[in-house]
Amino acid sequence: MIADIAPEILAVTLTILWPDAFDVASESAVVSGIADIEAVHGPITGLVNAAGVFGKMHAAERVRMDNWDREINVDLRGTFLVARSVGERMAKRRQGSIVNVASVAGMTSGPIHAYTAAKAGVIQITQTLAAEWGRAGVRVNAVSPGFTRTVLQDQDLTAQGRHAVVARAEFVPGGQAGRHTHPGEELGYVVEGTLQLLVDGQPPKTFKAGEVFFVPAGVVHDGKNVGKGKAVVLATYVVEKGKPVATAIK
Repeated sequence: MIADIAPEILAVTLTILWPDAFDVASESAVVSGIADIEAVHGPITGLVNAAGVFGKMHAAERVRMDNWDREINVDLRGTFLVARSVGERMAKRRQGSIVNVASVAGMTSGPIHAYTAAKAGVIQITQTLAAEWGRAGVRVNAVSPGFTRTVLQDQDLTAQGRHAVVARAEFVPGGQAGRHTHPGEELGYVVEGTLQLLVDGQPPKTFKAGEVFFVPAGVVHDGKNVGKGKAVVLATYVVEKGKPVATAIK
C-alpha cells in the first residue's frame, strides 16, 4: 500500500494512493508494480520497506520448512526485491531515500528462527545497498524496533485537563522501550510474555502474563522483554492534555 499521510488529519483519515497490492516475494510482481506506481504518480523519492510476517515460536526441531520459506520470502527476499526495484530507479535519478524495517531480533537470539535469520539479512542487505548506492545520492538505512506502541483509544476525561490513552505495547525478545517518563500515571497489564520493569533507583521487578503494574507520573522507567517469546502489554495512561504520552530520557 502507498499512502499519503497528512499529520493534521491522521487520526481520522488515511489517503490511499495505490490500493492494488502485489506480492513482494514475486520478482515480476514487484517490478511491474513499481513501474505502474511511477507511471501514475511519478518518481518514488522515499521508500519504507515494512512488509513482513512473524511466525510461531518453536524449538528448531519443530520448525516447518513451509513456514520458514514464507517468512524468509516475505521478510528478506521481499525487502531486497522492493529495495532493488525502487533503488535502481533512484540511483539513475541520483536521489532518494530507503528505510528498511529490520528488528533487534536480527541481532539477538530467540525461538523465532526464520524471523531472526531474515531480519539479520535485512541489516546486512541495508549495509550493502548503502555502500553501493551512496555515491549515486541514494540513502539506505534500517531501523530495528524492539518495541512498538499502538494507541487504541484516546478519550477526554471529566477531570479538567486530563485524558486517558489506552495503548498496546509489544516487545520482541530482548526488546526495550528505552528510559522514559509519562506526564501522568501508567496502569499496565501484561497480556503475553514476561516483562521486566526497570524504575530508576529501584531494583528490577518482573511481571508475567496476567499480572499488573503501576508507574507514577514523572517517574523515569524502562520496560524490557526478558522472556523467550514476544511480550505484549496493555497500558492505560491518565495524562495531561497537550503533552506527549511519553518523553524519552537519555
